[in-house]
Amino acid sequence: MTDEAQARFEVLLERIEHSVTIIAEGHMGLVERIDRLETNLLNQIQVVEQRSEARDAALEARLTKEIRAVGDKVDSHEERIEYLERKCA
Repeated sequence: MTDEAQARFEVLLERIEHSVTIIAEGHMGLVERIDRLETNLLNQIQVVEQRSEARDAALEARLTKEIRAVGDKVDSHEERIEYLERKCA
């Protein structure tokens, strides 16, 4: 290989090394951004899950209260029916 060809090869190699360095730095930056996005997404998912659990608990408490109220009304009506049946008998 001639000196001129060697010099061209070295310049080309330096350019390639520089390009690879830039690509590697860009890749590292993207990996960091993806990691931050993943962390943010996981945090947001956790918040949504906590809100959902709180709403589920509130809904369950409300439904339980309503079901008990309906049950109490049914019991009251049954007592009245039994009273009326005894009175008519």
